Amino acid sequence: MKIARIIPVEDEKAIAITPRGESKLVSLKDEMAHFWNKHPLIELSRDDIISNLSDADVELDNVLAFISALDSFIADKFIQDDDLDEYTKDNARNALRLLDKITESLDTIQRRIGTSTYAIMQKDIK
Repeated sequence: MKIARIIPVEDEKAIAITPRGESKLVSLKDEMAHFWNKHPLIELSRDDIISNLSDADVELDNVLAFISALDSFIADKFIQDDDLDEYTKDNARNALRLLDKITESLDTIQRRIGTSTYAIMQKDIK
């Protein structure tokens, strides 16, 4: 079942709603595990958590590199092209502003991942 939304209703139970609006009572713990992990919920060790955070950080680096390339492409092909009308250039500038906002949000997420990883690593040292 593809889930669009989960609404907790009681301890460990939730209503899962599909994109078509169908609903079903489900185990919240199982559904969240499947949503995040694509397999039943397992206990993660400290090292597993650090590894997952590190993997997420690498994925964010890849997305940020893709956004940077897309930003350069839009600037080169649309804004600097003298043959395009001003309306098209304005739309390209709006797309660049949107990409900047997305980049800012991803940078914030990446900083929080780094802070969390550092905090987890320091917890065992103290």
